[in-house]
Amino acid sequence: MPNSTGNIKDMKNDLWDDTLIIKAYEESMKLAKEEVAKRLANATNKKLAAGGAQKQPEKTESPGTSKQKDFKIGEFCRATYQDGVDYEAKIIATDSNGQFLIRYIGYENEEYKTKDELLPSWGKKSRKQQKSEAKQANADVDGSESGVSMEGDFGNNVLFERPTPGKAQSKGGSAHKIPAPTVMYPPPPPMPPMLDENLEDAENLSAMLMSWYMSGYYTGLYQGQKMAQQKRKNR
Repeated sequence: MPNSTGNIKDMKNDLWDDTLIIKAYEESMKLAKEEVAKRLANATNKKLAAGGAQKQPEKTESPGTSKQKDFKIGEFCRATYQDGVDYEAKIIATDSNGQFLIRYIGYENEEYKTKDELLPSWGKKSRKQQKSEAKQANADVDGSESGVSMEGDFGNNVLFERPTPGKAQSKGGSAHKIPAPTVMYPPPPPMPPMLDENLEDAENLSAMLMSWYMSGYYTGLYQGQKMAQQKRKNR
């Protein structure tokens, strides 16, 4: 007679463990966010190069003026991004180690900087110009990278945050509620290998997981929108 307890234990061991998939998805979203940020920065740099790079005025410090500025939460500053270019930013928080959490104006990327890495802002005019350039760069990236054209306003930063199924992305204004769609999502991918074994395989896996997730998300979003439109017609 077969051992029922052993069979139950085997069945539990065979249950799908999505811990690695969730971890891989979070890594893929982090990579996607960094990639888009780099492309936005590159797009901005190209525009600056075409219109004449903005030069930072040279500072001549005397021995008595070498004291650093004391930055506070809510103040504007400048900081160097990964591309080596200084950008306008706003200080939004500090941590217990004395680091400042800043948010780049227009791009909305956030990262921690030490006090030594912060520079005084160039002023309101510079921040306004950067916000305008970031808005245009966002539009260029969304047009070439998203590959998805949907009716309605779902925002311009799809790749910057994890999308929430059933929730319309909007930067403002009204957005009607979409009922939760009843849609068959693609089957889950096979169990991923250890991500530390091969960096190239890990990147490919991240791309596959994100593609699978976004496919199901937009399929459900589209069907939910159609259901809402049909419901309004029947009223």
